[in-house]
Amino acid sequence: MKLKIFAISVASLFIGGLAPSVYGQQNQPQLMEILEVQVKPELTAQYEAAVKEGMAWRKENGFPFPVFAFQLGLDNYRFVTRLGNWSGRDQVNQWFAPFMTGDPAAFVEPLFGSIDNVAVSYQLTRPGLGYSPDNPRLAAGTANAVHELRLYPKSGSMRQVRDVLEKFVEVYANHDIQGGKLVWQQVAGTDGPVITNYFGAASTEAFYANRASDLQEMGSDFQDLAQELAPLLRKSENLDWTTRQDLGYQP
Repeated sequence: MKLKIFAISVASLFIGGLAPSVYGQQNQPQLMEILEVQVKPELTAQYEAAVKEGMAWRKENGFPFPVFAFQLGLDNYRFVTRLGNWSGRDQVNQWFAPFMTGDPAAFVEPLFGSIDNVAVSYQLTRPGLGYSPDNPRLAAGTANAVHELRLYPKSGSMRQVRDVLEKFVEVYANHDIQGGKLVWQQVAGTDGPVITNYFGAASTEAFYANRASDLQEMGSDFQDLAQELAPLLRKSENLDWTTRQDLGYQP
């Protein structure tokens, strides 16, 4: 019974819509750097002001990579930098090197002074596991919210999990589901292995409304795969992020 409930829970959170342009092209693997920041609750205004100054400083100095910003609740932030590949990480280090000597920029002290905790991970996009509908309900670049479904495969089951995710793509396509999704796999970080599904929506409320109608449309085709997936996972996690374009950066 517990396994069945878990499977239904996973199934109900596997529906949504995401504009691929939020993170760049979906047809080629891309390396993403994920910076997750927990801010002292009383200092969120100070933190956001410092981030905006920092992004303006990047623009002024020609930082070469786009940065996408998201917020969870009141004091959790995520910054996704599209590096492309591991050489992109080297480029970032080289770009910052000249600024590591002398007095730091004015925003640095208030930025780090407002942070409680920081975690960094790296994820590689898995284009073959994502889904791009022919008639998306969400226009490219218009997602105001992103639902994140993290799947934590049991040891040795990642290949099987990916196989099931490929079957989900077929079900989505067969039922002409209008909500897309991106799938990324963690390649460096903590608590792995992890494979993550991202669904974009006009709002968090719209995501859950669309999810309900899409689940009804796919019916047992979807539920059967959810039952197949559940025993392969040690846990799953669901997060609802708000996009913060004002805290991001475009070269």
